[in-house]
Amino acid sequence: MPEYYNGIMKLIKEIADFLFPKTSAEAALENLSAHSLRERYAPSDILAGYALFSYRDPLIRSLIWQMKRGDRHAMSLFVPFLEEVIQSIAEDARLLYGRPVLVVPIPLHPKRERERGGNQVSILLDMLPRSSLWRLREILRRTRYTRPQRGLPRFLRMHNVKGSMEAGRVDADTLYILVDDVVTTGSTLKEGVRALKEKGAEHIHTIALAGV
Repeated sequence: MPEYYNGIMKLIKEIADFLFPKTSAEAALENLSAHSLRERYAPSDILAGYALFSYRDPLIRSLIWQMKRGDRHAMSLFVPFLEEVIQSIAEDARLLYGRPVLVVPIPLHPKRERERGGNQVSILLDMLPRSSLWRLREILRRTRYTRPQRGLPRFLRMHNVKGSMEAGRVDADTLYILVDDVVTTGSTLKEGVRALKEKGAEHIHTIALAGV
């Protein structure tokens, strides 16, 4: 049965590729490996954390947009780099200070999550190998629907997301690592930090896959 199923899926893929041929850019992205991104990996400081890649890099920007469309191959390319940084932060927190570590994805409003077919940051984090040093927890939620940040003037971005998130139960001794896909003005991450601090969080780190 599995062989029959795999044969059918292969045939469907071949028909789809024939009817809807990939562009050269899409084909190039499909053939990328995480190893080929290593030379572009250059963490930079953002807020209380890091952006792993530059969003000004056309390849990284394309990968982020493929990821937003649900492309799991694009997501998988970020896995080793995200795991490396989270593991390093968690090791310091656990071994030096004895703190529990929770990794928290920036949430989407349920309406936008349906539009996108899920929260791609959550899906990416779920692809990371499990670790004894940290746990994944979705303790932030959107309390209202907001306009997409993309295309908004810088001065409107903070206003757009202000007061749009709420945190669940928070422990003052825990280190929270907030993860988002792209940081430009930092408005979305700052709102996540605000929501956690409002409930009593004292130790917060931020990570974005790419920063401007």
